[in-house]
Amino acid sequence: MPLRKEAENFARVGKKDCWHPYGLQGLAPDKFAVVASQILKGDFNLLMLKPGRESNNEYSGGIQLI
Repeated sequence: MPLRKEAENFARVGKKDCWHPYGLQGLAPDKFAVVASQILKGDFNLLMLKPGRESNNEYSGGIQLI
């Protein structure tokens, strides 16, 4: 099969602005400090999943932004 003549253009990956606590655990200490300070400033959101509890918002799927 011949190769494509034109390269496919994809959208750029956006900036991650919602963090799950488990995702923070795997960060290097310096990166964790930067992300944690931005969460505290309100630039980023922290997701909290509460297993076994239903959310009031039917569209959140159990995910709550705090």
